[in-house]
Amino acid sequence: MARALAAENQLVLEIESVPAQPSGTAAVLVDAAGRNLIVVALGANLHLTPAFITDAIGGHAGARVLLAQLESPAGAIRHALEHGRERGLFTVLNPAPVDAQVDAAMLQACELITPNESEFSALMHRFDGLEVAPEAVAGLDDEALALACAVLPCPRVLVTLGAGGCVLVDSGQVTRFAAEAVDCIDSTGAGDAFNGALCARLSEGAPLDDAIVFAGRYAGLSTERRGAALAMPTAADLARRFG
Repeated sequence: MARALAAENQLVLEIESVPAQPSGTAAVLVDAAGRNLIVVALGANLHLTPAFITDAIGGHAGARVLLAQLESPAGAIRHALEHGRERGLFTVLNPAPVDAQVDAAMLQACELITPNESEFSALMHRFDGLEVAPEAVAGLDDEALALACAVLPCPRVLVTLGAGGCVLVDSGQVTRFAAEAVDCIDSTGAGDAFNGALCARLSEGAPLDDAIVFAGRYAGLSTERRGAALAMPTAADLARRFG
């Protein structure tokens, strides 16, 4: 599927095959409200190496943004972020899944992190010992959010809140973004949709606030279809819906 999507959208795809290892796969359970529970078998993802990452980044001289998440070894992801930042890329980390190992060195290599409520709660506990229930994150006021984010060693934190939109804390300044009105039937892949759309717009030179609005619309529209990769909307879909 990755190869087909890359060919269809004229993207350069870097793939490393790992002998005797299956591709990563996931089983998804969706409730009546469209919320999901995902069980993942990481397979070959666990064998991503810093050397492959260095070669891949070096082969994209015109890149502006590097996006990573944590379904591969932490050391490899840390290397990707550090190497990307050394080359002047805007480094973005989606700290998912929630139980992934995140350390200060990894966050220091990020320009932006994009946790959801559960991931933000886990980061607060890991870096400050603060107990904030995931369901309470959306109710934090601006001052509390700014203080909480101040313990994280990265300049910008963008917390996604599902139907509650998202909130950006940028060097202590808090900006809230409302969610678009959508008919959610399956939220599987919405976080991936948000992060991919955000970084795609940033790579085109859009300001961060504009990219966040675009990503919110894209992710919202993705929840109106069942599935993950095959549910992702196109630019034409967004234009028809939002103008």
